[in-house]
Amino acid sequence: MTTSLALPEDKRQRSSTHVAVCPGYRDNSWLIPSAPSYFHPLAMDDNTKSPSTSMFGSNLMITGGTFVQQIQGISETGFLTLKNAVAPGAFHNSGDRFDPPKCYPNTRVAIMKKIIDWAMGQDPNKRDALIMWLHGAAGAGKSAIAQSIAEMCYAEGTLLASFFFGRSDSNRNTPKALFSTIAYQIGLMFPQARQKLNQIMDHDSLMPTRSLETQFFALVVQPMWEVLNSSPSSEDGSALFIIIDGLDECLDVVFQRKILDVIISGVKTYHLPVKFLIASRPEQEISTRFGAADTHAILTRLFLDDGYQSVADIELFFREKFKSIAQSHPFKRYIPRPWPKDDVIQELVHRSSGQFIYAATVVKYLESNRHKPHQRLEVIMEAHPAKDQPFAELDALYSQIFSSVQDIDLVLLILAFMMALNDPFFRFGPFYDPDDYDLFLFLDPGDIRVQLSGLTSVIDISKGHFRHASLPDFLLDKSRSAPFFINMTQYRTELVRKSLQHISGRLFLIYCTGPVVRQPNF
Repeated sequence: MTTSLALPEDKRQRSSTHVAVCPGYRDNSWLIPSAPSYFHPLAMDDNTKSPSTSMFGSNLMITGGTFVQQIQGISETGFLTLKNAVAPGAFHNSGDRFDPPKCYPNTRVAIMKKIIDWAMGQDPNKRDALIMWLHGAAGAGKSAIAQSIAEMCYAEGTLLASFFFGRSDSNRNTPKALFSTIAYQIGLMFPQARQKLNQIMDHDSLMPTRSLETQFFALVVQPMWEVLNSSPSSEDGSALFIIIDGLDECLDVVFQRKILDVIISGVKTYHLPVKFLIASRPEQEISTRFGAADTHAILTRLFLDDGYQSVADIELFFREKFKSIAQSHPFKRYIPRPWPKDDVIQELVHRSSGQFIYAATVVKYLESNRHKPHQRLEVIMEAHPAKDQPFAELDALYSQIFSSVQDIDLVLLILAFMMALNDPFFRFGPFYDPDDYDLFLFLDPGDIRVQLSGLTSVIDISKGHFRHASLPDFLLDKSRSAPFFINMTQYRTELVRKSLQHISGRLFLIYCTGPVVRQPNF
């Protein structure tokens, strides 16, 4: 059972009903009670507009346009030192993350409701789960969901902290600033925590350089204990929560696992009224750690698949965006009507494969104010050759994923074989077991699984298919994939050669020893 922070009884009464609805959710059957204004760290008295006294007894002053919080006259040298160790770009509302991805109105409603129900303790099957792992294929919309949840819960006063990893940002692609950034946000929310952090940093100004375990205890656990000791508690299962997005974008995979080790151990040991929403691709290190036995009692998983209406949401997104373009684009008078045809929308939805990044990339390309949208759509649909790079953002994603592959030549051969399974030139039988791939390509058992383990965000190894329908298009187009280009003419020759090797080997074995027991299913 999760222990949550409770508000004083005399503060719970509100003069009017104040509710917030999940972005895009128009059905009033799901309403989230809003946190009282005094719960927000910047609360002000509505009548006097003077600094209010919160339940924690801190004084607020606004002087010369600068917000100042004095806590019983104590110097905040330590807290200021902590501020210098944070990653400002990791906040959900950081200016460095200008126009971050978030859910389009009326989309991803079911998935966001499930997350909020868990966070608020309203899902009876997940009341003991202190960690939720939101995972899915590359481009599935995990960061957009995390961003939308963060914005909503920040407004409601239930977001304790957030950290958005970023692969290309040196402050956000390592764990060095993770717990300092989380601690800083905790200090902004709770004056008691801020005082404790001030003391800890005064005692050891190098705390942000200590081990992750030491940082978690000193910068997260101890400040939250101060809050617990001064506040009553309840047993309703709700809790403040911390969002960590893009864990797979921490460049060192060893640290990906280490971060999870620390958080899992911490929530099990210290019993804090805090829940963690962790979003990432299903990379091997992360999947393995979340699959360990010690997580079963405290973890709930949320996989972004078609079960949450991603296809329907993408179709809605396309239709709304096409409507907006047709109505407001500078060259709207030149767009033929009706535009686009329904079969074009259905084809785009199919190509998206449930991944929002494809849909977002297409729409961004069409919205250019310097081009006619219908002509750009014809480029997307390959009716006209491209003079630019319509899928630049998507190509960058695929290139980044493939850049981490060690034996790229072997991996490209494997992927060419996967594509050849549906090629009428070969007429292979169905290959559902990756072990069949090993046999056909003359590899040792398990080699395919090892080689593709870093590509699980775009390839379903167990089923032997691409999660993104647009990935083969990328690999087969030299202008887009460059070093990852698959020349099927060359690979067909190699696959034919291997087929002949199997045929000759099988005939030889039958002649010498009788029927072969284990052969690839082709």
